[in-house]
Amino acid sequence: MAPVPRASSVLAVLLLLSAGTYAEARQFDRVSREVSVSVRPIVALAVSEPGDDLRLNDESFAASSLDWAISTNANGAELLAHLDEPLPEGTRLTLNARSGLGREQGAVELEAGVPVAVVTSIRPGREKNRLIDIRIDSDAATGGPAIAIPLQSRLVTFTLSDPVSGASTSI
Repeated sequence: MAPVPRASSVLAVLLLLSAGTYAEARQFDRVSREVSVSVRPIVALAVSEPGDDLRLNDESFAASSLDWAISTNANGAELLAHLDEPLPEGTRLTLNARSGLGREQGAVELEAGVPVAVVTSIRPGREKNRLIDIRIDSDAATGGPAIAIPLQSRLVTFTLSDPVSGASTSI
């Protein structure tokens, strides 16, 4: 029997080792990992500032408008609005918002600290350059007595809310 050269025996051992490594690698060619994925509601809102102050004129009403935009992936979101403080007695502030994604509520009267739905049932999507008409009236506009109201300011807070998740953003 002829002796096996040392280089051939080393090569044979390497081939056996690599074959074992290949067989071992084939056993672990599948890896499983657990990955958590979640979709969080997006409720983004932007509202422009009105161009002028809203002051009652001789007809005892004043009107203005502003633009609003939303982006949401929530189904059933709502645009809410409220005043920071009550208006003087005999005056009312109403909003009427336009929307292509939700149900417009028409002219709604705002109250202090009580959010009122302005647009409801908003579908997922984005829209911009939508109008919100604002009107302030006094009783004199409907035939009531004229009232003197000193110059005052009120803050209107707009909130886009997803009632299901509780996610919201306010401006």
